Amino acid sequence: MAVRTTGVEWKRFFNDRAAWRPGVRYEDAEIIVDDKLWEGDAADLATIPDSAFLSISGGIVYLLLSDTNGPTLEVYFRRWRRLQNTVFITCEAPRTSADAVRDAIIAAGGLVLTL
Repeated sequence: MAVRTTGVEWKRFFNDRAAWRPGVRYEDAEIIVDDKLWEGDAADLATIPDSAFLSISGGIVYLLLSDTNGPTLEVYFRRWRRLQNTVFITCEAPRTSADAVRDAIIAAGGLVLTL
């Protein structure tokens, strides 16, 4: 089953040097960005908007140069997500309550990345 995320979380994952040590790479994953199949280079995913919605499925992550049985990109992302000390939350609120929602997130120690 595909995993869903946002552009901002994908960028945090893709830029995490602990997850992407030298030589670690992925191939053949199906990545859908805002309901369109991504056909560009993996490096180009760094240019997607933070607010984009992604769906990731399949593929293989090569952890070693000779590795042929690595996890799928989907599984690798889920494992990475579980190890994080933060979570990304996408929410919807009435425009009149936006300030209250933002203030509640900040009061709870969170960071509002976009509004």
